[in-house]
Amino acid sequence: MVMTLMLACLQGAPAELPEASVTPPPVRARMVEAPGLRGYLVRPGEDEVVTAEVWAHATIQEASRLAARNAGERGHGVLLIGEDTTAERALSYLGGLTWVETVSLRCERTDCADRASPTQDPAP
Repeated sequence: MVMTLMLACLQGAPAELPEASVTPPPVRARMVEAPGLRGYLVRPGEDEVVTAEVWAHATIQEASRLAARNAGERGHGVLLIGEDTTAERALSYLGGLTWVETVSLRCERTDCADRASPTQDPAP
């Protein structure tokens, strides 16, 4: 055992590992505005169809934006909206995007918290 340890020490420092060959694509995030809608849209970096959520908050704050970007890094789309946008309008907008497969609602406001089901189908 001692001999093995001595031989390991004589070999020098271990070789450095190579850089990761695959870097995940960056998350795309930006403020969006359309008639009746203002929000922070997060799209995962990969060009694939994904599940997306509308996050209805009272206001769009930096902590909420960071949480939305983290969700994007895990492969989820997010549209973060404040009180100036209705949940129905946001669901319709997000459901109409070509890269969105299904849409659900996560509401932290009083005007949409009484929904029986948090999941909404995209608008036709």
